Amino acid sequence: MLRMQPELLLVLLCTFLLPTGTGVLAVEKPQVSVPPFDDKYSMLVRKLESGQTDIDYKEFRESFLESKQLRVAASKGQISTS
Repeated sequence: MLRMQPELLLVLLCTFLLPTGTGVLAVEKPQVSVPPFDDKYSMLVRKLESGQTDIDYKEFRESFLESKQLRVAASKGQISTS
């Protein structure tokens, strides 16, 4: 029977099994859902998602502070408002 040293076995396992395992994980994409509010922030998010990147980013940041999304996230404890 063929006997391998534990170090060699570990190297072989890492070489052949780990790359395939990480390849499977890389296929999964996180899903982000943006609620369909009709405020300025949501309008700007839709523009960015469609590829239109020539927006006023200062207005984008400020519109988030006034958005319904911030209030919803804060009420769920996802964002600290202090």
